[in-house]
Amino acid sequence: MRKILIILCVAALLLASCGPALEEQYPRKYESFVTAASIEFGVPEDIIYAVIKCESDFRPEAVSPVGACGLMQLMPVTYEWLITYKMKEECIAENIFDPESNIRTGACMLKYLYGIFSNWETVFAAYNAGQGTVGGWLADERYSDDGVTLKEIPYGETKQFVNRIKTARGYYIQLYYTEESKNG
Repeated sequence: MRKILIILCVAALLLASCGPALEEQYPRKYESFVTAASIEFGVPEDIIYAVIKCESDFRPEAVSPVGACGLMQLMPVTYEWLITYKMKEECIAENIFDPESNIRTGACMLKYLYGIFSNWETVFAAYNAGQGTVGGWLADERYSDDGVTLKEIPYGETKQFVNRIKTARGYYIQLYYTEESKNG
């Protein structure tokens, strides 16, 4: 019994010492922009932070090999479409690298996808692989039993992305948010 108590105490001390390191790994940079976008589009902050963390690691100048740009790694054509047709604003192409604009537009995309799929894990898959691709998976019994959730993700990159987002979201909830946001 004494050995178990010692092990539990050591484990608790180790976990307690990981707190600041985790907060450094999972920061809340651009907090005012994230909060505003969360309120405007109804997307939980922990999800926006998780996407930013996994897509660009908070680097506003990030550009992927396929051309996705900014904090939330939006393709320029998607950025323009969202700004023009969903947000009904004038699109200034270079603003894709502006943190406030990129976060707002990324949150708009997440809201748009949630309106279609109504399941966050499915939204994460669509954010990575595309709406049409995920729609096809949902219609295929090999990948979905109910047409809403994916039991299997056939693209390795997308499967990894969804898992990374879920992990990051879990850390954001653990570090910064209450029980209510876990259900959002």
